[in-house]
Amino acid sequence: MSTQLDQLSSLVGVPNRAFHIRNSNTEELVFIGGTLTDPDAVLGWHLLVDLSEHVGRIRITSDDLAVGFTRSRVLVFNLRNQMILGEEEFMRPVNVGTTDAYNKALMFVNSRGVANVRQVEGLEEICRFIARGGSLGCINGGYSFISTNGGVRVWELVHGEYLYTLRERIWDVTAMIADERYVAACTSDNTIHLWDFGAR
Repeated sequence: MSTQLDQLSSLVGVPNRAFHIRNSNTEELVFIGGTLTDPDAVLGWHLLVDLSEHVGRIRITSDDLAVGFTRSRVLVFNLRNQMILGEEEFMRPVNVGTTDAYNKALMFVNSRGVANVRQVEGLEEICRFIARGGSLGCINGGYSFISTNGGVRVWELVHGEYLYTLRERIWDVTAMIADERYVAACTSDNTIHLWDFGAR
């Protein structure tokens, strides 16, 4: 099952109807819910004329949980029973490009450059670390990858320890994704960079 956000609802911020999730095979509507308050709705309207930043991001975990992010909140809902499991409004805005969820963990980086890793269910904090200058990010089962100042930095997710910067220097990253073996990033010149992160 994959997801689609109903653009009209997410842009206007209709109360309790912000996320529409559909089965990609049958197009059956499987979930309607979530709240995007006025700041998010205004940001959505700006998206119609200014495409300079991410407005929201949604990720599906291996447990059929959907995690939705905006710059002011995170929402976790169960795709099987269509219940909201957790919702939290952030004290400081987050960079939506740095948000991600994978298996049982989620990550976001706030406007002060503090990365926060949480459990998907319950939103309990696992660790936090400093990731100033992060523009895009992603996680896999044990590591966080954040594009900052010409490189992709790597942290482990249990204690938030900085490990290293990937050897290849890249700028203007437009997309990033990781799994247990590979990290891939696309840059503004349409080049795809691929790192083999798996054990040999």
